[in-house]
Amino acid sequence: MALIKANNNTLSAVTELPTGISGQNYPAFYRVKTSSASITNETYTRVSFDTERFDTDNTMTTTTFTVPSGKAGKYFFHSACIVDANAVTQLGFINSKYYKNGSQANNILFDFRNNYVQQFNCQNTIILDLVAGDYIELYIRGFETSGNPSVNGSSGEDITYFMGYRLGA
Repeated sequence: MALIKANNNTLSAVTELPTGISGQNYPAFYRVKTSSASITNETYTRVSFDTERFDTDNTMTTTTFTVPSGKAGKYFFHSACIVDANAVTQLGFINSKYYKNGSQANNILFDFRNNYVQQFNCQNTIILDLVAGDYIELYIRGFETSGNPSVNGSSGEDITYFMGYRLGA
């Protein structure tokens, strides 16, 4: 398959990729959570994804992605976690954080304290420069007005998931 590129308003075929781009986005993984789990209110909790949809290089456990030898580069990660308040309370805020080698790499905050919610799809995306042995984990923190929130899973739909892949070569 040839790629098409625009060149001064004309199209021409490109038969090979530019230097440094492999066209292969791997290692790559996609894991989902199939059952719900309560998390301690206002405490960062590492999220566990119990079902593997695919993992090209065996890089992802239930909680941790590790860069394999010879696969350094830029990596794209995306997660979605359905966070739910229990039946009688409301969510005030939710944090989602990626950790790189045990240290915070980013922090996404969704604050609902002016308009509390029952459930929220907390999404987080990041691109990181990684080397062999680096590892990535996802943590969630929720504040509920009374009790403990939960991270929902489903055996029928991929509502809570974590995925990632290397960008090019």
